[in-house]
Amino acid sequence: MRQQQPKTIKRLGNNGLQIVWKDGHESEYSYPYLRRMCPCAECSTIRHRGQDVHSLFGPEGLGDPSQIAVPADTQAVNLELVGRYAIQFTWSDGHSTGIYSFETLRGICPCPHCT
Repeated sequence: MRQQQPKTIKRLGNNGLQIVWKDGHESEYSYPYLRRMCPCAECSTIRHRGQDVHSLFGPEGLGDPSQIAVPADTQAVNLELVGRYAIQFTWSDGHSTGIYSFETLRGICPCPHCT
């Protein structure tokens, strides 16, 4: 897959994030959704509890997001670009170790076209 690059990244107040991709696709993510999908090792392990290791490489590779308990009012208190390839969030629960590559963000787009 070709590296996905955003055209614009915009905070949607305290609710979420919008990314317009260079190919014209628009993705809107709620902050609780992004927090549940955190790609760090700790959160990935929690999402994959009880799964066969082989399932990590199949369509269910992201694991079960419902395994991460996230309050509905979760917010990003800070976000920073990481080079030209990712965003790192600091969440209202203090978690900040996940680095969300643009490829990951495009891959978890929750819009009806992508899901």
